[in-house]
This record gives sequence, structure tokens and C-alpha cells, in this order.
Amino acid sequence: MNLSPFMKNRIEEVRSRHFLNDRQALPGAKIHICNVEPITQTGPQCGLVALQMAGRMIGLVSKEPSYVFGLAKQLKFTKQGEMFSATQICQFILSGSALLVPYDCDRNFEPTLRNGHSAHWAIIVGFFYIDNDCVDVNVTTSKIDIDDVDNFYVFAYQGKSKHMGLWSYRNLQKSNSQLHEIGPIHNGEEFIHPSSGMEELRLKTVLLEKL
Repeated sequence: MNLSPFMKNRIEEVRSRHFLNDRQALPGAKIHICNVEPITQTGPQCGLVALQMAGRMIGLVSKEPSYVFGLAKQLKFTKQGEMFSATQICQFILSGSALLVPYDCDRNFEPTLRNGHSAHWAIIVGFFYIDNDCVDVNVTTSKIDIDDVDNFYVFAYQGKSKHMGLWSYRNLQKSNSQLHEIGPIHNGEEFIHPSSGMEELRLKTVLLEKL
């Protein structure tokens, strides 16, 4: 698996968080990452860019974000529901599906809590699960049992950077669940908002599967 030096350091940092004092080595992990080419956004297009990356991930011919968005609506293969569990996320990723998650984006692009004022879209492209029963990081293509959600992390891209992130699933879930208000920077007449406001995003994930 070809990972950047930054991501290798990030993985070691995550493993260090879960170091147990009664052991002599860092814990191992199970890892799976889908091959996705990152795309950076121009202007407030985070949702369309995330959707385009998702389209590539599930094997659609590469098109402009607006085309992919229209195709997704036309084919009705977007599914919107509750924030999926860690186990469901593993199953979807292993099956080749794409997950789009709205969250509050911090300055380092990781999930934060701003009540929705920095709402952004990310695509989940892989998972990383700390395994205290081993000391190696092993690539997996099989379903895994998740006993502790605090040991579960996701790999994600978002349109503000071409660097892949490795985020705590718990933090992403918390960020997604507190999207209540549209921030003042996005509350102008140049943006169209649903009458229900952030309710369309809060506690929800978009799942894309190829027909």
C-alpha cells in the first residue's frame, strides 16, 4: 500500500494513542483504503467535488461535478439515511460503495464542533481499526468485528486539500450530529437553502452504490 510519509506518521500517531502500558510494542491494526484520486474544489463546491470523487470510486466515467450530480439525481442511486454505524461503514467500503458525510470542518480539515457554521462534505474512502491482539498493520478485504468504536478511524478526502485524512469515527459522528445552524458566511442570497435548514444534513450520510 503506497502511503505518503505524512499518512505513515499519522498512522503511527494513532497507534501511539492506543498504546497499552503492559505491552512492549504499539498495537496492530486492520486497514483498508480504496483507490481514489483526490479533487480540490474551486469556490463553495465541496458537495459536488465529494460527489465527483464518489462517482470515480464506484466506477463512473469521470465527468464534471455538475454532471455527476445531475446523473445521481436522475438514476436515483443516492440513499440518504441516519449516520451509519462503524460496522456498516466497513461493509459499504469493502463492497465498493461510496459514503459522503457532512461535518463541521476545522482549520486542519478534521471534524470539529461549530454548530454547523463550517459545514463541509467529505468522502469516506477507507477504515483503520486498532487491533490489540497483534502488533502489525494488516490490509484486510474481509468483514471485521468492531468491539470498541473508539478504536475505529476512517480515511477521508474533502475538497479543500488533496491530502487524505485519518479521523476518529467518534469525532466525525459527533461533528455530524451537531449541525444545527447555517453559518453567516453561507447565509447570503447567493446560496439556496432548504426550508428545513441543517436538518437535511444532521445525523445523515449519503450512500452511493453502482447500479
